[in-house]
Amino acid sequence: MKRIAISTLMMLLMAGSVYSKPSKPIADAIKTPISVLDMFLYDLENECADKILDDQDIVNVQYYPEENLIFIYLFLSKRIGTLNNYLENNDKEQIEKHLRLLGKVYAAQLGLQNDSFGIIQNTSIRKRFQTKDIDEKKFKEEIIKRTVLKLSVKSKEKLYSLKRNHQGEYLLTVENLSNPTKKTK
Repeated sequence: MKRIAISTLMMLLMAGSVYSKPSKPIADAIKTPISVLDMFLYDLENECADKILDDQDIVNVQYYPEENLIFIYLFLSKRIGTLNNYLENNDKEQIEKHLRLLGKVYAAQLGLQNDSFGIIQNTSIRKRFQTKDIDEKKFKEEIIKRTVLKLSVKSKEKLYSLKRNHQGEYLLTVENLSNPTKKTK
């Protein structure tokens, strides 16, 4: 009889932990509302990964409120065409040429170029939200005005990054991986 009572008591105690409430941090996170901007940037990152990058490439989309800018970081791991040869030889001029070309292609695919229609325009803000307060066209125009695109590719010794600012200007930076504090432009 004692065994049955102890077994029953153990089962009741274990069942209580299986069906417990969420902890306070988890409960607080559940209550936190998510913004339309957060969901749009999440969807935009997924669309970029699905539509313009290879499986081994990485995309990261971040909003920086202090600058009011959106950064789309594309880390290219697979080499495209002859870019691999230029990376092996650290031919900065040719690498910059290829990255500028890729930057223009990706900017067009994203819809950042004048008169281009791309991923930004095709990513809906209405998937998860039913809001009449936001004009989707104006919202996306603002996203385009505030988007910075940064492509990065790595050789054995250097990290080459081409940044297209929100005004459409390009700048290449080269970081020496053996001495990461020294950057050249």
